[in-house]
Amino acid sequence: MRAFFALDMGVKRQIKRDGGNARGWYDDELTKQRRDWKQGLDIGMPASRSWAVPDDHPSNANLDGYNRLPPPRLLPDFRPTIVEYFEAST
Repeated sequence: MRAFFALDMGVKRQIKRDGGNARGWYDDELTKQRRDWKQGLDIGMPASRSWAVPDDHPSNANLDGYNRLPPPRLLPDFRPTIVEYFEAST
């Protein structure tokens, strides 16, 4: 996670969550109607329940959207670590 949050803001903005997809990076959350001084990354189990299916495949869309992760060329171990964590948690 340190490596992810150390990425350039431009890289993180490419996977920013939005009105159509609640998963991804964010830095604009509010608490008591004031902007928080934090960044976050929302990730969840894919709707297909299979990490072998590409994150943005239609079968992975659910109420929250689909996972948005940094490009593997920048953080090659990031997605495999996320997958390992979720598989150990289920």
